[in-house]
Amino acid sequence: MKKLHTCAFLTAAIASLAIPLFGAADVSAAASVSYKDFSQLDAKLNNTYAYTKVYWTDDTKITVVKAAGNATLGEVTKVSDHRNYSFIGKGQSLTLLIEDSTAVDAQGKKLDVLYKVYDVNPWVEGNDENGNPNAYAILSIDTQIYGSSAATHPQDDLHTITELKAGDPIVAWNQTRNADSLFSVQFCKKGTYVASSDSCTPAGINNVSSAHWDFDVPNGNRDENGNITTYADEFLRGNEGIVPQNGSTTIYYDKNAKATDTTLRIADNGYSVDAINGASFNGIYYANSIFAVTTGLTNSTWAYRYGGTNCGAGFMFGSAIPYGMPKPVKTVDKAKAKKGDTLTFKIRQEVPNNYSSEADITAFMSLWSNYSQIVRSKLYTGFTISDSFDEHLILPSKDKIKITDENNKDVTANFTITISGNTVSAVAKAASGINFYGHIYTVTIPTTVKSPITVSPIENLAKTVYTPEGGSDITLISDPVEVKIQHTVTVIYIDDETEEEIAEGYEEDYDHGARYDTIESDEIPEHYVLVEDPENASGTVNDDVTVIYRYTPPYTVTVCWIDDETGKEFVDCTEEEYGKGDEYTTNPLEENPKDYQLVGTPENANGTVDGNVEVIYRYRKIKNPKTLDGSFGAFVVIAASSVAGFGLYFGLKQRR
Repeated sequence: MKKLHTCAFLTAAIASLAIPLFGAADVSAAASVSYKDFSQLDAKLNNTYAYTKVYWTDDTKITVVKAAGNATLGEVTKVSDHRNYSFIGKGQSLTLLIEDSTAVDAQGKKLDVLYKVYDVNPWVEGNDENGNPNAYAILSIDTQIYGSSAATHPQDDLHTITELKAGDPIVAWNQTRNADSLFSVQFCKKGTYVASSDSCTPAGINNVSSAHWDFDVPNGNRDENGNITTYADEFLRGNEGIVPQNGSTTIYYDKNAKATDTTLRIADNGYSVDAINGASFNGIYYANSIFAVTTGLTNSTWAYRYGGTNCGAGFMFGSAIPYGMPKPVKTVDKAKAKKGDTLTFKIRQEVPNNYSSEADITAFMSLWSNYSQIVRSKLYTGFTISDSFDEHLILPSKDKIKITDENNKDVTANFTITISGNTVSAVAKAASGINFYGHIYTVTIPTTVKSPITVSPIENLAKTVYTPEGGSDITLISDPVEVKIQHTVTVIYIDDETEEEIAEGYEEDYDHGARYDTIESDEIPEHYVLVEDPENASGTVNDDVTVIYRYTPPYTVTVCWIDDETGKEFVDCTEEEYGKGDEYTTNPLEENPKDYQLVGTPENANGTVDGNVEVIYRYRKIKNPKTLDGSFGAFVVIAASSVAGFGLYFGLKQRR
């Protein structure tokens, strides 16, 4: 049986089978396009686009939400081992809603994806001998990879995936016949599609990566004079190719692996034999495959215009390079902590959709002959996230350790958690299961800072160890996180006798091992005297420190002027505060009370304060106040000398 070229095969298939399967998104004018060699495509670049993989999972659901031609609405319950499609003509559109694939946003949350074909521009009119339109577009979901085994198009068997399984890429085809049409893919927030407007809420996807293949010979590549023409950036109208419509697209190709035989066997397809160099495709032409990276999208939508005379292009969103698992990211909720504080550590580990991959550039770029040999399973046989914590941290019980996914769903039950010494380990129970992949896992571990602290900062890191199927362990280590341990220096100012605070103290935190200095408060009440500088007023912090400034309280000097016999105060006593060690001076009344005389000056009338002082000035009433008159006194003296003699006189004088 004659082997058919892909496009010829499609034509024959369409004539014999038209199984209904499956809106238009606004796009801007043609985007800027640049071309680069595949050697410039590296894993670092592709890791940026890991979330744009649209691959099958066990739960993937595809629904025709807008029909065209002979397509019907409803869920696609089975993707056959051939293809499902519908003819789409001028003014028609068709939309396919893909739910629960591996597509996620940059935070790892599940997305819905819309595939659309619309704005069909026929180049010819009428129907063919089978009654099908001469010009149309087709959107189909496939289980097959179509194409040729070499760039020179020798016809080859079709490579068919006979059974779809989780991890296979969702392969789509946009075929045109004598027409060009728009195709778009839109990434939507989950559950936001509205049928009436054929639209959804954009998911904020700005960058995508996608693989395209089966660009065929430049059918009709001669100008009006019969001269061979070459493709330009917009290779449409009778030629086959895609023109990105929005964003900025870089198309990668293998410039070092051009066809050795440049004879295009287009005669088998009903065209004359021509020879053309791969450069005629602007360097894209190698095994009919390109890989596109597009940035700067709006509305989370990527669109391209495709044109062909009787052919189609397959595509899938993925990568020509396997996505590498990034290293774990460890964080802690505090940069500084004290003894007794709770420190919550989190280990964030992204597990990318790398269970299915195009494996390598060579296999991808010669997809047709090698696809069945490409290893499509990159499952892990083991996966462990672990963390060894500093000895100064107290670990929680196992039930306090939680693991969540990117939607904050508790998935702790999917892991076995162990604690050995100061090491916490979380081992995935089903790393070999497809649903384990395409998630971001966060391990949350609360700890407590214990005392005493002998070192600061506390530093540690997380580790992820996984084992690829048939391979050896691979270890990824996070950047270290550190927590500076601090101690509190508490300063208080107290009355040395009552132990009560006399001024507001303060607290200040210092890093472990830091130098500290304290000072007296400038709010110490008057007459309080510092007993002595605290021994720990300055020093090095290795634990919490309490510095106590003790003050001798003020002392009172009380002065009273009283009747020595009755204790009656002549005037109110006075009180005045002095600080310990202060000198004081007191005085008697400026004038003696009438008929009173000062008994004598108190011994403590002046002095230095070393406690409370009471100074009492005592006054005594004079028995015969007239003795204070000079003349009367002389009479008494004379009389006394006459009566008693000199001895009596002397005695009176002494008494006075």
